[in-house]
Amino acid sequence: EVNYLEGVFREAERKRQTPFGLPLPEHVHYRLGLCPNAEDASKRTLLFFTHHALDPESVRRQARALRKVMEKVTGAR
Repeated sequence: EVNYLEGVFREAERKRQTPFGLPLPEHVHYRLGLCPNAEDASKRTLLFFTHHALDPESVRRQARALRKVMEKVTGAR
């Protein structure tokens, strides 16, 4: 999902205030259609979470599993 379409931002748009209760400036908006290229690309994007505290082998396993799925889906190797 594109960041500005996440729930916290949609709620800020609806209320026209930040999560901290401050008014949103008139030029700030979080709504569908602001960046159609990003919104379209997000439909074809997969997230792969990493964190410095993760075990490197765990990340490798996730990467291999993702690769295996993508090879099945695309027929590529």
